[in-house]
Amino acid sequence: MDFDMITDQHSQGGGYISLRNFDLQNVPEKISVDGYELLKKGEFHVSIMALKNLAPMLNAENPEQASEQLKRDFLEFVKTHDVADFRLTGEYLLVKRDERVTVVAMVELKNINELFDYLRSKHGVDFPTQPTHITMYTLQPEAGIGILSQDELANNSSVVDIPALANVEIEHA
Repeated sequence: MDFDMITDQHSQGGGYISLRNFDLQNVPEKISVDGYELLKKGEFHVSIMALKNLAPMLNAENPEQASEQLKRDFLEFVKTHDVADFRLTGEYLLVKRDERVTVVAMVELKNINELFDYLRSKHGVDFPTQPTHITMYTLQPEAGIGILSQDELANNSSVVDIPALANVEIEHA
């Protein structure tokens, strides 16, 4: 996926603003879960804002303009709030939608709730707070599944125990 760095730790690309200041260690190249043979992603990031989904909620007539506004809002917010500090929760989910299958690691991202409170307050739009996660494995090479809300997460995923991921560690850039 092509992306541009919009801060020293955050990128915009593929319709998302993401955190990219890290790598993961002790991650096997492939895993088997519920009969699926899944491949490790080539890169890891935490999706913060799905602009491609949020922008039409702000301005359905001009989503490109709305996307730029949301990016400016994000950049304004991160001037005074850390939206880069995160930790793995230890919870892994098998996510299935249509033909796609992924395994995601759930993360707690500092100030994510405050970011979406800010956006809701500023725009008067009930944007969902996105469940922060790292897509680690995919059935189809590099084919993740966007997760916009807790409802989508609940409807499309189940908790899985993956002993091979017991020693995953974050390596900050």
